[in-house]
Amino acid sequence: MATPVKGEEESVNQDTIIILNAGAHWSRHELPMIPHSKDLGDQRLVERAYSRMIDLNAARLSPIARTKIFYRTTSPGHPSCHNQDEPYTSLEAAHAGERNLVDRLIALADDPRITTPEMRQEMLSQRVRWDWDLFVPHNKLWKKRIAELQQQRAAQQRKADAQEELDRRQKEEQERQRHHHKQHSGRPKTDSEPHWVEVEEVNAQWYYLDIWDMSLQRPDAHLKPGKDCLHYCLPSVFNEWIHLFNHELYLIENGKPPTA
Repeated sequence: MATPVKGEEESVNQDTIIILNAGAHWSRHELPMIPHSKDLGDQRLVERAYSRMIDLNAARLSPIARTKIFYRTTSPGHPSCHNQDEPYTSLEAAHAGERNLVDRLIALADDPRITTPEMRQEMLSQRVRWDWDLFVPHNKLWKKRIAELQQQRAAQQRKADAQEELDRRQKEEQERQRHHHKQHSGRPKTDSEPHWVEVEEVNAQWYYLDIWDMSLQRPDAHLKPGKDCLHYCLPSVFNEWIHLFNHELYLIENGKPPTA
């Protein structure tokens, strides 16, 4: 975070920009404190912990004024990336091709190109707990929370704008009275102490940077097909994320609504 030097706050004329992402490893596999269960109860515990994490980050970062915070959505994995060497031809094709994530991950435990017989049982138990199917629900939790934060900030901004307008009118009225008094008495009017109201600090601005759909169409861009169908190689989709981010900044700086 860029903190202005005391006494030089007015010299800072641009907002600090933060880009957040919680990552793909909020899962039962990566959180050993989550109890093992055959049903979805432990998955709900992951979601509850994830939601609490969002609230903690929002509470810590929102009060920081003159800050733009972008949450970049978690990107999808493609279980069959070892069989895919080109992008999908459309978003519709990507949605159709990437259904049944968990079943496809589990099925790979029987693929001799991916898993040896000795590793089969371990891979079965691990893959079901990678929780790739939680990426979309987790992104939705962020989207919902950011919409709430945007509404809260809009209310703050309206209140601050109204106070600024009240202050402006009060100053104009004082100036008018001073001028009127001087015209009639020949000497300046002694002003009484104005009733100033401290303007409430406006919170950080939150934005939802949605890279899911564009990344879903790129099963060909992963780091180690067959071994790692979650992480991406460089530059591939990362360049497209940066283009989208720059586009969002352009829209915001020019007073236009962002895409998400």
